[in-house]
Amino acid sequence: MKQLLQFVLVLFSSFYFSQDYYNLIDITNKHRETGDIENAIKLNSGYLKKYLEKDDTKGIATAYINIGGLFFARNDYNESLIYLEKAKKYVEKVDDPLIKSRFYLAYGRNYSSLKLFRESNENLNKAIYFAKKSSNADRKEKFIFLEIYGNGKILKV
Repeated sequence: MKQLLQFVLVLFSSFYFSQDYYNLIDITNKHRETGDIENAIKLNSGYLKKYLEKDDTKGIATAYINIGGLFFARNDYNESLIYLEKAKKYVEKVDDPLIKSRFYLAYGRNYSSLKLFRESNENLNKAIYFAKKSSNADRKEKFIFLEIYGNGKILKV
């Protein structure tokens, strides 16, 4: 019951502060870390619907990337790539280097898992490039070391 209440409060507050895309990323990561992939997909699908209604490019890109990452976590690489492909046209319009970095990291992980190492490395290099361009120092450092370098065992580069 407590978890349900927390989930509803986070969802409620997040919709009112929908510009906080990093909050959605953090919530998604917490769900993924606890293995609660299905609820994370539902959560991001709900956000995606709202972002699409508002034509919120950054929100749409964030939700698609999150959903793609969640399918990756379930080892469903084809479904992950479908969502990343949907994110692509929105990511190109976004002026947030960490969103772009997350996008290329997600592609790099997928390609690595599919043993397409050249494509993986190309995308991982782009992820690092965009992460380094971020002016958000706290997020930048966390992202580069925990997300990109911290997952070397998964990336097989």
